[in-house]
This record gives sequence, C-alpha cells and structure tokens, in this order.
Amino acid sequence: MATMICEALAAFTTGFLSTMLAAVFKGEEINADVWGEAVANGVISAVGAAAWGRWIAPWAKVGGLADVFRKTADAVRAAGRQIERWAAALVGDGIDGVGTVIYAKLLEAARRLGWSTAAGDLRVMPLGDSITFGQGVPRGTATGPTCGTA
Repeated sequence: MATMICEALAAFTTGFLSTMLAAVFKGEEINADVWGEAVANGVISAVGAAAWGRWIAPWAKVGGLADVFRKTADAVRAAGRQIERWAAALVGDGIDGVGTVIYAKLLEAARRLGWSTAAGDLRVMPLGDSITFGQGVPRGTATGPTCGTA
C-alpha cells in the first residue's frame, strides 16, 4: 500500500511539474488557468499510477494482458479476412464497372473519328518483338515490313 501511495505521489508531482515547466518555457503567464491545468494533470497522473499499482499491474502479471493481446490479434485476423473478401469484391466490381465505361468511351471516340464500330471491329493488337520480327514463324512466310528478317 505504501508503494502505491509513493507511486501516486511521484506521478502527481511529475504531471504537475511538467505542466508548470512547459508553461514557463513557452513564456506563458502563470495564472489560475495554468495552475488548474497543472493540478488536473497531476491528479490524472496520480490516479493512473494508483490504478496501475492496484489493479492493472497485478492483472497483467498473471497473464491477463497476454490474453488481451491474444484476443486482439485474433479479432484483427478475423476482421482482415472479412476485409479481404469485401475489398476483393469491391475492387473486382470497380474494375468491371470502369472497364465497361472505358469500352463505351472508346467506341464513342471511334464513332466521332468515323471508324466502324461494329461488334467485331474493335480489337486489341499485340505489340512486341515476337510479333514484329515473326519469331517462331518460318522465314519468309510472315507479313509485315520487318517480319522474317531477324
């Protein structure tokens, strides 16, 4: 019990003095507001120290704190699994929605340019050395300006 009182008194002194010194270093006038804030910080610090000494520290020593961390970790893992499913659905739906809009905008732009926009007319064409140099195609059978000449 004496240890708890000493810890509470030390905490009060620390809370009180740190508030007063902060005000002095900031150049504030030491008035009733500063005194009130310093006393309040001291009391809060003392209550925290007393609660720690009386209830929290003994509970933590017998494994209570480890159990809280274990349960918190389990809850975070469970929430993560839920968020993962939710995020995957949200991102998938978002990509699908954006893709639909982009496709519609591409067709609209093609029509403005006077291009045919029939269902089979819009294609994505590959680009790269295996296509442009005719890689894997017998020499002289590929079409294009550089095909078959590599």
